[in-house]
Amino acid sequence: MTGRPPITNVPSTDVPSVKKNMAMAALIMTIIASLLIILGFFLAGKAGAAALSNLDVAAAQAADTKRLIFLGLASILNLVAFILGLIALIKSRPKTMPLIIFLVVIFLPSIATGIGTAIQNSMVHL
Repeated sequence: MTGRPPITNVPSTDVPSVKKNMAMAALIMTIIASLLIILGFFLAGKAGAAALSNLDVAAAQAADTKRLIFLGLASILNLVAFILGLIALIKSRPKTMPLIIFLVVIFLPSIATGIGTAIQNSMVHL
């Protein structure tokens, strides 16, 4: 019994950095997922163009399956990034950076899908 009252409700010093790290992890995951989306469309367009020139339906279906696998992996990464971004947005006090990252997590995959579709259409010449 030293005569000092017990210390309670001490704010943790590492909480803002953890929230910032969560937001940055969400941003990095979204960028990787967007690159996977574009890569999937590119590979499907390349294989699809070769399949269309040879009139090979099985190769065209394989190219589309490859694109769907890349889109599936990207969607799982985007789901995790969305959850991390939402948690970082809710728990952080200055909300500017997590809000910008959250908006990027929402809109970047659709932009990447548009870019990938344009790449695939230009490769197939539609």
